[in-house]
Amino acid sequence: MRVRLPFLCALLLATAASAAAAQAVPFGKNKIQYRDFDWHIISGDHVDVYYYPEEESVARLALAYAEQSYAFLERKFDHHPFRRIPLIVYASHQHFEQTNLMPGFIPEGVLGFTEYLKRRVALPFRGDYEQFRHTLRHELVHAFQISKLEEVQRLHPRVRHASPQAIHWWTEGLAEYWSSEQTAEDEMFVRDLVVNDRLPSIREFSYMYSFASYPLGAELHKYLAHRFGEEYIVQVYENYWKYSSFEETLEAVTGEKLDQLSREWEYALEKRFYPQYAERPPLDIRTKPVVFKGGANFKPVLYTPSGDTASDLLFLSPRDGYTNLYRTRLDRGERGVQTVVKGERSAEFESFHAYDSRIDVNRRGVVALISKVHDRDALLLWDLEQKRLVGRYQWPDLVGLESPAWDPSGERIVFEGLTTSGFSDLYTFDVRTQKRRTLTDDRYRDEDPDWSPDGRTIVFASDRAPTGAEGNTNLFLFDLDSAVVRPLTSGAWHDQDPRWSHDGRRVVFSSDRAGSYDLYSVDPAGNGRRLTAMTGGAFDPEWLPGDKGLVYAGFADGRFAIYRFDFDADTARGPTVALEAPPPIADGARGIALVTDSAPTRPAGWTWDAPGKASSASSKRYDKWHGFSIDLATGDAMVAPGFGAAQGVQFLASDMLGDHLVFLGINATQYAKSLGDLLDNFSGQTLYLNLRHRLNFGAGFYRYRGLFRDVAWDVYQESSVGGMFLASYPFSKFRRVEFQLGLENSNRRDVSNLYTLFQADTAPDPRNLTRKGVITTGFASYVKDNTLWIETGPIDGERYNISAGFASCFACTRPGPDSTLDSTIHNGLLAEHFILTGDYRRYFRTSLLTAYSIRAFGFFSDGAIPGRAILGGTNLLRGYPRYSLAGSRVLLLNQEWRFPLLHAVGLDFPVGRLTLPGIQGAFFGDIGSSWHERQTLSGAWGSYGLGLRMSLGSPLVLRLDVGHRFKLGDAPPVVFGNGDSFNKHFVDFFFGYNY
Repeated sequence: MRVRLPFLCALLLATAASAAAAQAVPFGKNKIQYRDFDWHIISGDHVDVYYYPEEESVARLALAYAEQSYAFLERKFDHHPFRRIPLIVYASHQHFEQTNLMPGFIPEGVLGFTEYLKRRVALPFRGDYEQFRHTLRHELVHAFQISKLEEVQRLHPRVRHASPQAIHWWTEGLAEYWSSEQTAEDEMFVRDLVVNDRLPSIREFSYMYSFASYPLGAELHKYLAHRFGEEYIVQVYENYWKYSSFEETLEAVTGEKLDQLSREWEYALEKRFYPQYAERPPLDIRTKPVVFKGGANFKPVLYTPSGDTASDLLFLSPRDGYTNLYRTRLDRGERGVQTVVKGERSAEFESFHAYDSRIDVNRRGVVALISKVHDRDALLLWDLEQKRLVGRYQWPDLVGLESPAWDPSGERIVFEGLTTSGFSDLYTFDVRTQKRRTLTDDRYRDEDPDWSPDGRTIVFASDRAPTGAEGNTNLFLFDLDSAVVRPLTSGAWHDQDPRWSHDGRRVVFSSDRAGSYDLYSVDPAGNGRRLTAMTGGAFDPEWLPGDKGLVYAGFADGRFAIYRFDFDADTARGPTVALEAPPPIADGARGIALVTDSAPTRPAGWTWDAPGKASSASSKRYDKWHGFSIDLATGDAMVAPGFGAAQGVQFLASDMLGDHLVFLGINATQYAKSLGDLLDNFSGQTLYLNLRHRLNFGAGFYRYRGLFRDVAWDVYQESSVGGMFLASYPFSKFRRVEFQLGLENSNRRDVSNLYTLFQADTAPDPRNLTRKGVITTGFASYVKDNTLWIETGPIDGERYNISAGFASCFACTRPGPDSTLDSTIHNGLLAEHFILTGDYRRYFRTSLLTAYSIRAFGFFSDGAIPGRAILGGTNLLRGYPRYSLAGSRVLLLNQEWRFPLLHAVGLDFPVGRLTLPGIQGAFFGDIGSSWHERQTLSGAWGSYGLGLRMSLGSPLVLRLDVGHRFKLGDAPPVVFGNGDSFNKHFVDFFFGYNY
């Protein structure tokens, strides 16, 4: 997997919710297939590219570069994969997020991934050619790694030592090392680790799973290749089976002890970066931090309210886990931070694209920002004074939007738009007339636009320069009257984030032209000056009032903060930037001249079209059945002492794009005395799921025979044959409705007192589960979930599930009055039961890592054979036996205040350090009651106490609850075993999850 800006993702993921963690049924957010893609395939010698027609030019480019990378990696790995590589290409990240190749959510920082089962590579084109090319090779490295390991394992089938693929820095660092040179951002991250003495040893690095593995792992591979030649990489893959650990393998291949090798690597980095530290002061020495909490603060913009002289600072940050729009007075900084717009909780503000998209505010206090709304981005207008949304605009031909900027009049907005074909251009939108104008129309990436104070010129960054194919960007000026584009800067570096000064004489921007991201200014004639030279990186500059300084987002000490930089006499004496006359570039699509007629003739810009066979490869429509194959095949076994054993197999199959899934499971009990008995005790099920559309649906058939139990440990013997239909329709990422229908022929017989060992209830249950007939069932649920998770569970947001269901039996046979199985009555149509349930959970943040959480649960069932729900248990009513207090009417209220006790626990051993997860504490109080349909409410029971939780990998936790029970009314009808009693303190230990 490749991510953009690994250090940023580490910061965001440290505070943001785990999408996978929240997917615990019956809740969870929704991954939505908004669009039905018309898939086609073009094939090269080794790679098959899957694409849809709008992005055909991107797909052909992908095929050309994939085949080039394939030949390169064949030589590097000394290996030829025996499988063709499926490459699935999307025209935008918004489309990429809909993929079914990966079941979980794909964060915005993920630029591609390689899936291990079918060796599929998937990535989006985001308008940036070099980023696309880099990501493509990165993922193909992973495909070769998997294939190389499989070859070695086939040669040594009896040896199963840990492979180098389990070492994160090795895997991701190699993919980065062989896909591109280190960027200035990578260098910035590594330099920050070195000068702040946070560089891990190689041994420590091998036990880390973090986003540092990308830039720092590539740096380590670069160092090892310089010392030992790139042959060491193949030798590690081919010889790892001989050694018990990766560390031993690396020592054997390099001939160096790992600790010594690590110290030499560290020394090499210190020699490289320490001299820079002597010449470049830290950010907070030269400039003043303004907003710094949370580790990630981006996109500063200033606004002076009417009638005020002090400026307000607006910025985006995921500081509380959700990414929000914040506001503070510039002179107050962190002390005055307030939330303006809450993001990532509703469909209207699903994602603000905090790292990619700037925000802007006009003189009337209307903020222009971008948010994902359903399947595409929207331009949103938020009035700061009215504190409400005053405009939302989307266009069917634009999937992605970024970086809106107001014109001086506050009536027009310029922004970057990404078309459904994947190409980036500039557009303006007039709020008064509601008309949109296209400024650029080509295949180059145009971004970060800003208006000049006179409203006649737009400055922007673009890769439309001769070195743009290598990912370099320069600044350009677009004249709105003549539609002429001319270069403002040039060179093989990254000039970005331009902003006009208030007097229109200068443009400030960020650039890595000196090896680090510094701030520069340039006048409209191309005369420039460097403004900063500091250790960290400086991005997204914004002019202070009167052009007397800047605020900007800076990276230092492993975090992004917003700094204030006031100009002084030294700033004016900074080094000038020598800019050569830029070469002419012709825009063939619009015929725009990019330089004046007097400029010397130079070669045109880079060519975008795919070369060679890829440009003429024939296309065919995708047929899902041709790519259908088994993903998983496992055995299935169960033993019930005294009753026998059941053995079987399970299969899971899917098509190449993961849109169609088929599950098949069969088993048979093994106590049969004949073939007829074996067939009679056969059970099996098959289920088909269609995930291709927004409406996900499925159908299944089954045949079951055996002993079963319900939630209350009531046991019955049943033989049934039936089918079911299920569907789920998401309204947004946070809300959905679910349906399930069933029809079966069932013959069920109640088996009394079979599992009395597990039944702690003392209240008699009047139900008799025996019945025979044709059963129809229906169930519907409405679900909402916008919760934020940390390792130990939810800490913010809201989730609920409201459900209703019924079961009816046709031509039913039920026990007679004497309740014997031989004395029956024929009921005809029987309303077997109906069920209503509600489960509401809310998490109120009391600080960054503390929260008050509440859960209210209700269950009601009635009918001839009412359903049951459980009240007692460590994850329900704490302090009461698991599976106890079953009833057809259940009420439960949980309350808990969660707080951190220990963030982490480190234990030092001779062989290294063992770091255990942190421990969360909780004060809890529960109360609930349950009763049967023929009873009345006789009491309520509860508990209170202290709980401890330790994460085992979200959402699983180890839980320890210590507390005391209490009652209102009658004592609970339950038996406390093992010497326990109602009045004693209880200790519950539980492995599971937090509500």
